[in-house]
Amino acid sequence: MIIITFEGLDKSGKKSQSELLYQALYERGYNVEKSEFHRYDTPTGQLIRKFLDGEYQANQLAIECIMAADKYAQLDWFEEIKEKTDVLILDRYLTSQFAYSTANGVDIDFTLSLLDRMPEPNFEFFLDISPEESMKRKGKWGENDKYESDSALLSKARDNYLRIMTIEQESDRALILDGTKEVEELHKQILDRTLSLLEEKKVA
Repeated sequence: MIIITFEGLDKSGKKSQSELLYQALYERGYNVEKSEFHRYDTPTGQLIRKFLDGEYQANQLAIECIMAADKYAQLDWFEEIKEKTDVLILDRYLTSQFAYSTANGVDIDFTLSLLDRMPEPNFEFFLDISPEESMKRKGKWGENDKYESDSALLSKARDNYLRIMTIEQESDRALILDGTKEVEELHKQILDRTLSLLEEKKVA
């Protein structure tokens, strides 16, 4: 099983692209699964949603622990599906927490240690948009939440993303894409790279 993730600022198109990739791979006969972080239908995810909506107050270290717990809650499922799944597609994953936690002033070593038992992604697609573009796009949850409405936070998170993704792209483990391009154009680039990854895995 290879793990492919979509990363980027809020409303950068991650959900749309993950769903398009899922459908394209499914239609080609691949065994494919998808999930997202955070899962707002879980107890940990609901607590995160309340935090983002301003209904729950906690310090940032506590929030990072809850966000990590939300990921670990799916770890058993990862293990269950890995033998029968070709591709697991994730809308946000580890890099998202690294980028945002550091933007919120949390030491990166703290976040790295929290998530060191989660499997690493095989490849990441980073949909790059500006904070201004993120803030003006319509989101799933209506009005911008605590993170979505904080321009300074989004700027820091984007800088962190770019720093991480540039290194990963140089190692051929990520692809930085212009998130303002047309949906279908982005999808074609993403699908082509994913199919080549699957071919490489078959050869290996």
